[in-house]
Amino acid sequence: MSSSRAFLANSPPPKSDDFIRALWDARFTIQDFATAIGRHPTCIRAWKAGRSLPSPDARVTATNWLLENGIDPGLLFPFPEIETPIRIPGTRQLRLVPPPPQEEPMQCTREYLDDIVLEWFGLSADPFDDPANPEDLYLSPANISAEKAMREAVRRRHLLAICGEPGSGKSALLRRFISKAQNEQLVRVIEPASLDRRHITARTLAVAILRVLIQRDTSPMGSEAQSELLQAALREQVASGMFPVLIMDEAHLLQTSALLAVKQLWDSSSAYKHLSVCLVGHLALANALRANPAIRELGGRTKVVEMQAMFNPKAARGHGADVATAYLDWRLSKVGADVRTIFDDLAIQEIARRGEYPLWINNLSVRAMQYAHAAGDKLVLAEHVGRV
Repeated sequence: MSSSRAFLANSPPPKSDDFIRALWDARFTIQDFATAIGRHPTCIRAWKAGRSLPSPDARVTATNWLLENGIDPGLLFPFPEIETPIRIPGTRQLRLVPPPPQEEPMQCTREYLDDIVLEWFGLSADPFDDPANPEDLYLSPANISAEKAMREAVRRRHLLAICGEPGSGKSALLRRFISKAQNEQLVRVIEPASLDRRHITARTLAVAILRVLIQRDTSPMGSEAQSELLQAALREQVASGMFPVLIMDEAHLLQTSALLAVKQLWDSSSAYKHLSVCLVGHLALANALRANPAIRELGGRTKVVEMQAMFNPKAARGHGADVATAYLDWRLSKVGADVRTIFDDLAIQEIARRGEYPLWINNLSVRAMQYAHAAGDKLVLAEHVGRV
């Protein structure tokens, strides 16, 4: 047995990063890996830290070796890849290909129509502004599915994560859910917005929940007394027919320790089956729940719902355009207008092709209307949308 293998066999697992641990679990050391691919361990550590980039040949060699030994190459190459390894048909080898060209990401800052453009199109108000009533939301299939998942998680006191691209409608859906919950007076919403996400612990979460439930600061209390008080407060909520739900928006910003604190709180004797948890965040949250081994238990118990695109771009001339028409008509009807008096059919098809999510659609429509006004056109055409 080599010295590294003897070390591996006789030493306890090292307290190191995920890549070193993955090597260990596969019964290898970093020296074994470096020797196998003809590199020095220092070079491997520089790749891992992103201090240097491997050559294409080195990346292929390393990726092949890791895959053959059941280790995720993403643990070694966490930084964005300039080229993407793909498997050569009929072999176990990989080659590198350039990534496909991508369109410029859609601007996610909300656009607004000014009074001049509104007057040009005969509109009394901006149809793409947020409605005064948060429950006034266009119920696309994605919204219906996500809302159903939220209500079911609250009813069964489960863990749920709502994830999606910026502008996909997560926050609007969350506002609608909170508003309906408050009106129905069956769900007790606990939304600790003031918590510092960098320093969340099970104790600070307990303090935040108790501040909502009993309107008192319990931070000076000891941990055991606080846990008993939390248990009693949650039991009282359940006994009165209420469904307490902890909602954490922007949950993709939570550190691993914070996510573990959420799991600890939900799974503890004081909170289990008395509290549901809804995490809302970007797709990075979904990726962490599925792939981060440090929170494997939380990910295994959390239902992840990803917000789907409102339109199918491949069906832009068919069903996608129909959905786009219905959505824009819903928007314009809020200010007493009709979609056909503002947008040409081809313009709607172009919006459906490019605007997958609500905020993207809104911004495309606003900018296209601004271009139409600048061109002196009373009808928004496909060429106006194409300029956005």
